[in-house]
Amino acid sequence: MENFWLILAAAVATYLTRIAGFSIGRRPIPAAAERFLYYVPIAAFAALITPGIAPGNADLLPRFIAIGLAALVVLRWRVLWAGLASGMATFWLMSFLLTGGPG
Repeated sequence: MENFWLILAAAVATYLTRIAGFSIGRRPIPAAAERFLYYVPIAAFAALITPGIAPGNADLLPRFIAIGLAALVVLRWRVLWAGLASGMATFWLMSFLLTGGPG
């Protein structure tokens, strides 16, 4: 039963944040908040890749090559999805070429 309350609390928190996002869409956002929100996708991406670049990981070299190429693509074209796509494609290709596959 205690898991039920935890799940319910998580559901309510998720629902409220999504509703808040819809209500913000009609109002002007302060400049400081807009600057903050601009970096959220980049911070989320960094949080996703950071655990994978720990020492001792067999895929460390393919990951660093992919990170470098993705960074160059984003810096050149300023398109985040292009950096993500090129980074993932490079990671998979380098993983198969250098280590026989990811993992």
